[in-house]
Amino acid sequence: MNIESIVTICTFAVMIMFFIVRAVVAVVRAKKAGIVRFIRPHETDFFVFGVIMLAVAASVAISELTLASRYNAYITEYRETAIDTNSDSDTEIADFTKKKRSAGANGLLYSGMFTMILLMTLTSGAFITKTGIQTLHSFSQDAFSVMLNGKRIILFNPKTKRILFKIRANSENLQFFQPGELPL
Repeated sequence: MNIESIVTICTFAVMIMFFIVRAVVAVVRAKKAGIVRFIRPHETDFFVFGVIMLAVAASVAISELTLASRYNAYITEYRETAIDTNSDSDTEIADFTKKKRSAGANGLLYSGMFTMILLMTLTSGAFITKTGIQTLHSFSQDAFSVMLNGKRIILFNPKTKRILFKIRANSENLQFFQPGELPL
């Protein structure tokens, strides 16, 4: 295994641990604050984009890893041919070895990217608690105020005026979220 592969594996391992720890901390904080509702996915457009990127990363990773295995077969074939014919095919073997390592490193990189995109997509939900909104991809909570806008209930941060969620104004959601009340 070359140094690029080791660095790639270590980098993605640290990033994966960060995503997992952050999600666990968010769940613990949401349970402590009192979970009212779980909304999945938090951002629908990000979720759809994540699914598309998962398909792209998986296809590229599979393609690169398949290419690396083909180069490995070519190397084996050249070595057997060189032994049978007593020819010197070191340049071809060196060329295929270089291409195999490059394709293997690319396959490993895209496999890591697939894992990262999968974790980002899986942690796109959020808990609505009694004290605020705790997203799975954040350590902190956002306080919110509730406003009824026709068929939607809008949860927004009154200090930053940022809209956090828009959910349907059905009877179940209206039971949890009374327009105008602050959870502080």
